[in-house]
Amino acid sequence: HVIKPYNVPLFTKYGAKTMSFTDQIESSFKNQFPKGYVRAYLDQGLSGYQYHIAIGLIGDLNDVSQKIRQNDPMFHQWLIFLDGDKMEASFLQGGLDLHPDHGSYLAIKRLKTGFRQFTGDEKKAIKAFDKFFIKLRKLVDDNKDQLFNLAMYENYL
Repeated sequence: HVIKPYNVPLFTKYGAKTMSFTDQIESSFKNQFPKGYVRAYLDQGLSGYQYHIAIGLIGDLNDVSQKIRQNDPMFHQWLIFLDGDKMEASFLQGGLDLHPDHGSYLAIKRLKTGFRQFTGDEKKAIKAFDKFFIKLRKLVDDNKDQLFNLAMYENYL
């Protein structure tokens, strides 16, 4: 029995779609955030095949606080479950880290980015991510001055 590494796409009956779907997600994200981080791959979980998608503002892990990807101020993560040609997206985590309001006791303020979960085919999934990445770019631009630790990653904007 061969154990496949966690980060290597599985080439199965979904193989032909895997490359085009993940490439389209990565391309859509890079159109909005050329220096950002994106990782999309297919894996087999307990409930079947699923896509893992993670994005962030900072492309180079060395520029992320403590070199922990989840410390990226714009880290988002999804699982997309596959059932034949049907896809069901599950938003795991994400938001935009901002400086807290004056007088707040919070260390970081989290701005919700509002990804809408969906069920549909590959075309609908790509359209949903395209819309979300455009919306996310606008949120980042609108809140640029409030981004947490902006000086550390200003060249990624």
